[in-house]
Amino acid sequence: MTHEAHPSTPPDQKPSPVLVVLLIIPLLGILVALLMIATNPNARAASTLPGGLNPQSASLINFNAPAFDVLDPNGDMFSLLDYEGRVVFLNFWQTTCEPCKEEMPDFQRFAREQGNEGAAVIAINFGESTETVRQWLAANDIVGLTVGMDYESRIQRAYGVANIPTTFIIDENGVVTYMKLGAMTLDEMYEYADSMTRGAG
Repeated sequence: MTHEAHPSTPPDQKPSPVLVVLLIIPLLGILVALLMIATNPNARAASTLPGGLNPQSASLINFNAPAFDVLDPNGDMFSLLDYEGRVVFLNFWQTTCEPCKEEMPDFQRFAREQGNEGAAVIAINFGESTETVRQWLAANDIVGLTVGMDYESRIQRAYGVANIPTTFIIDENGVVTYMKLGAMTLDEMYEYADSMTRGAG
């Protein structure tokens, strides 16, 4: 008597726990990045640098701003400590960043209207040459703005900047109070400056 062969039922194949973990980790990273953007009510367009969002930037809030000395495009040295006692808008930018180009005229106007006693603006360019920055400033009619040349991206790394433009608002005591990701408008600059004044009052 012949017996009809029946194909054997394969055992249940469960995915490897290691594989599951390797798949979940990148998804968690994406979710965290999206959450950081979604929870920032003032977020606008920003140019992403290699590495994406960096939690180090947000972790500076309520801590002393990392001090630095830096050259301006004319080769003159200045320091963050030179602005002690004033609110500082510390902006990170590059010439290839379109949102940076969008906000720079407003920063120029804001700095001019604030004068020598009000909030100060420091625009830190990183990873680019003096000639590139000079040409860009001239082509976009940006004059009278304090620009720092972070040639080796030392200051950018100290602040954990991974997207541009990014602006840190530092209070009169040198403490990082706010961080804004994306281009800022003139109205937003005054809103931040006013909130700093109210907080100090």
